[in-house]
Amino acid sequence: MTPRPPTPSDPHTPPMAEAVPEAAAAETASGSHTAASGDRPPAPPAPAPAPAANDEVGPYRIRAPLGRGGMAVVYLADEVKLKRQVALKILLPSMAAADPLAKERFQREAEAQAAVEHDHIVSIQRSARGLKPR
Repeated sequence: MTPRPPTPSDPHTPPMAEAVPEAAAAETASGSHTAASGDRPPAPPAPAPAPAANDEVGPYRIRAPLGRGGMAVVYLADEVKLKRQVALKILLPSMAAADPLAKERFQREAEAQAAVEHDHIVSIQRSARGLKPR
């Protein structure tokens, strides 16, 4: 008769967080790890920090965040050379780092909104890539 594995309600069962590292260490020590673990793609680079008040992003100076969605943050900003206030929508750094298609979706959204002309919808003035806070 084979012994029954311990159940989560069994007081002798270690919490899962403790059991997993021990199993991984045992596999590594015995050399019996799977090939898939060595074939993982490299981790994406750490996301850039989000802009803060008074940071300059391209020709804009950030004043304050206005709102945040699942993909981007909208900031109140000044377009320094033209001396005007603008709403600046910036893709979340974590989205850009984690999802390779996020930048393409963000650009398509800008193109779709730029095609709309209505008194109650903000018009898109510019779309750019690679602007970093400084």
